Amino acid sequence: MPIAMILMALLGKLAERRFPEIAPLKRNIALGLVTSVIMQSLVAAISAGTVVGFADGDLFRQAWATAFVTAFPVGLALALLLTTLIKPGLESFLRR
Repeated sequence: MPIAMILMALLGKLAERRFPEIAPLKRNIALGLVTSVIMQSLVAAISAGTVVGFADGDLFRQAWATAFVTAFPVGLALALLLTTLIKPGLESFLRR
C-alpha cells in the first residue's frame, strides 16, 4: 500500500502539470485507472512468478494474464475509492 500511495502521488503531480485544464474529478478517475493497471500488473507478475516461475515464458504469461484479470476489478475499485474519496480529503486536510 505505501508503494501505491507514492506512485499515486507522483502520477497525480504529473497529471496536474500535464493536464491542468481537465476537471479534478476526471483527472482523479484517470489517475485511479492508471494506478490500478500498474499495481495490478506488478502484483500479477509477482504472483505468476511465485506460482509457475519465470523459466517458461508462455506459462508465465498465461498465469500473469489469469492473475491480472482476476485481481483487476478489486484493484480498480480500491484505486477509484482512494483517488475520488480519500485523496481529496487528505489533500484538503494537509493544506490547513
